[in-house]
Amino acid sequence: MIFSANDIWFNVVSHTTTPIWILLVAMAVGYAATRTSSSGPQKPSQSWGIWLEEVILQRNRGPYSVRDGDEEVLNVFPGWAVRRQRSDGSEVIDVNISGYASIRRNPENTLLSLRGSVWLAKKLLKIPKTEISAMGINQSGKRSSTEKLLKRLHLNLSHRFGLLWADPLVGQNVNIEIYAVASRSEVSEVTQNITSSQQGTKFSSTQATTSPDGSFTCSFRMDWQGPRQDPSRNEIELLIKTHSMSSVETSMTATCRIPVTKASLRVVSDVDDTVKNSGVPSGRQTILRNVFCSDVADTVIPEVSEWYRHLYNRGIRFHYVSNGPLAYANVLEEFLLVSKLPLGSITLRSFTGRLWKEIDRSTAAVRKYDSVVKVLDGFPEARFILIGDSGEMDLECYANLAHDRPHQIAAVLLRDADTLTISGPTALDDPTASNPPERSVGWARDRRAAVQKRLYEARSYIPPHIPLRVFRHPDECVELDQIIDATKDS
Repeated sequence: MIFSANDIWFNVVSHTTTPIWILLVAMAVGYAATRTSSSGPQKPSQSWGIWLEEVILQRNRGPYSVRDGDEEVLNVFPGWAVRRQRSDGSEVIDVNISGYASIRRNPENTLLSLRGSVWLAKKLLKIPKTEISAMGINQSGKRSSTEKLLKRLHLNLSHRFGLLWADPLVGQNVNIEIYAVASRSEVSEVTQNITSSQQGTKFSSTQATTSPDGSFTCSFRMDWQGPRQDPSRNEIELLIKTHSMSSVETSMTATCRIPVTKASLRVVSDVDDTVKNSGVPSGRQTILRNVFCSDVADTVIPEVSEWYRHLYNRGIRFHYVSNGPLAYANVLEEFLLVSKLPLGSITLRSFTGRLWKEIDRSTAAVRKYDSVVKVLDGFPEARFILIGDSGEMDLECYANLAHDRPHQIAAVLLRDADTLTISGPTALDDPTASNPPERSVGWARDRRAAVQKRLYEARSYIPPHIPLRVFRHPDECVELDQIIDATKDS
């Protein structure tokens, strides 16, 4: 069985879509975990009857009710904004904004199925308990570095599982205010706690309502009467402020900054195993640990971050598209900040419907295709470099995009997902698929041969003028210099 990052998201994403037998198993494990746990203050033994009453009570309250200790959270994702000129010389800005409103549960209010899932994950990952023991304290009485690491792993796992199991806030009205601000000199920054003196001049506002999955999307055109772009940067920025009233009449706020760009060459980039080491080829245990336990700094791929910064400084702008869930936006933004990747728009996936339909990996390329098309439609005059990895369905998705939109796709580049395995990969015999065999390969003898076979199949579908390459290091992508130079000359 092939296991991928998409499988991780699809299997743990939402208790509201999980088949009842899985919920019952997870809740039973959660019940057992609460009875057998030896950490923290001990609670009186709970009978099955009392436990069942608790489950029924939680179900009757409804999945989206807010209880004491819960936190209502509003997130706004970096979108995109592009300035265009009308025939009469006036300017407009097309803006795309999206976000997510959710209820993050107090641990005391979480369903037993969540507690059971966390308990099962810890067992699968073989993470030891964090009790302080004689072995965990050195002679000075301080905790050892090993125990600090274990505590961090437990906290990361509980926090990230909690994000995935947060409930959406449905039908929430979100007020959106837009300010013009000066551009930043840094290529990557997450804006927080913005003071009034940094807000610039407010020149537009609108409103959106969250959908059944808690998300909201707002695309609109507005007249531009703000300052001309900074000649040294050739762009300005918009500060997006969103706020909404919670169920207890307190204000939820979120902010982000969006560059107003005019770049004619752009990158659509995958996340897992492209810019972030998720470890799909290394197996289920590795990917679970990287996604849910590891600090974000430990998953950075330095050579890719450096490469993206170099491309940004040459005038290319970025759009990150992932099949990860909406609830993981904060973790992704933290990763972009820590890795010093260029700031860009973020597109994540909404998980709705039946879980067994979501698990179907054959539709992963279709979901990614639709998300990328939305970005391409936002910049019909631009050309795009599609960057992904060889471990999942990026190759098939990007091949379809190149076939359907040959005028917009400048290149398809796939990072070799086997690069970070322990033994390292053997180089593909033909990483650009420029010398396909005379007859099609009927079967693949191993994983590397399977990647080569997929590459040949994709090459036959991609128009000949569009470069295709699987690379182990960004230095191998020699086609980019020619593409960038040609774009500047046009």
